[in-house]
Amino acid sequence: MKRKLVLALAVCLLVTASVLFAWSKNIDPRYNDDLRVGFIDHHGKLAISPQYYEALDFSEGLAAVRRTPQENWLFIDKDGTIVVKPEAKVLDVMPFSDGLAAAQVSENIDSGGSIQAWTGKHWGPNIAPQASGRKWGFIDRSGKFTVNAKYDSVGAFREGLAPVLIDKKWGYIDKSNLVIPAQFDEAGVFSNGLAAVREGSKFGFIDKEGAKKIPCQFEHASDFKDGASIVRLDGQLIAIDSFGKKLSDDFDGYQPSKTGLFASHPLNHPLKKGPKFDSQSGKFQVTARGGYLVYKQRKLSTRTPYAYMDKNGIIKVDVKLPELQTDSMIGLSEFDDNYAVITVYCGDSNRYFICDEFGKVTPVNADQVFSFNEGRARILATPDESGE
Repeated sequence: MKRKLVLALAVCLLVTASVLFAWSKNIDPRYNDDLRVGFIDHHGKLAISPQYYEALDFSEGLAAVRRTPQENWLFIDKDGTIVVKPEAKVLDVMPFSDGLAAAQVSENIDSGGSIQAWTGKHWGPNIAPQASGRKWGFIDRSGKFTVNAKYDSVGAFREGLAPVLIDKKWGYIDKSNLVIPAQFDEAGVFSNGLAAVREGSKFGFIDKEGAKKIPCQFEHASDFKDGASIVRLDGQLIAIDSFGKKLSDDFDGYQPSKTGLFASHPLNHPLKKGPKFDSQSGKFQVTARGGYLVYKQRKLSTRTPYAYMDKNGIIKVDVKLPELQTDSMIGLSEFDDNYAVITVYCGDSNRYFICDEFGKVTPVNADQVFSFNEGRARILATPDESGE
């Protein structure tokens, strides 16, 4: 019974992680034709006015945008200046990584001129979705395809290699050739010299030569961060090192943390998930495993403020939110250059705040605000009267 409870908590925590810290892809404002995508800076001021139908986060100083569904994707800099114009009609894109951006082009268009429907599975934020009649390749900052669009799906380049889907199997390419033959049922991006791959129902890890470094034995595997990965073995979450040696299994869930600060909820938060605060010691029950923060569930009677803690469980940023409704739900993004986005979910009238490193919050007037990335946060808002 206890094991089932731990597994249930782990699944819930993984879902919560995707809500709080997800890399969000295209913002699609089609549910409201009056809204467009723009960008704000850390102070909540407009850096690029709302004018785009869709947009991606900034990566390597560039963001992919398009003004209408019919127009081609373009890449802009942080001032909104167009920097990259793809040489072909691009139907979908991913952010730049290792100097290249994955781009999708049409292989077949039906008689009505519309693109055929999505068919494949979207494996994750660094892996492109599959679609009938479409192929993926990679463009450089000049907009030229340096890797021809011939793959059913691809992953982002990391550490010089990218996963690609060929005839329903995954392999890896460098920027010129296939270097690890297509043989896996699923493949992730490289991190710390290793990539998670799936054979059948089990995950393991390979190196850049394609050699198995850790056998396929896990039900789930995450990217390595600072020499550690969180995996699920026989239903239990454990932390392993790059040799597959168990580091710890003393936790119920985990969250990746690229910044070293982890967002916490008060004990009476409606979701009642996340690490719990010990009011006597001033710490959360949490330990660091590489780039992950892992934690145990605790029952305490004291309400705590919304806060960010460091990898040692010490509160670093005590979020000073205004008085809220007792049933409000809160979303806290990761910090980016000492700034984070706080979302207060209030039905149809959500409120958004920018939180600085001291916990001071500044309200943002927008219909939706997304996490900061490289100093810019995407927003959904009504374009101004100038027509931008």
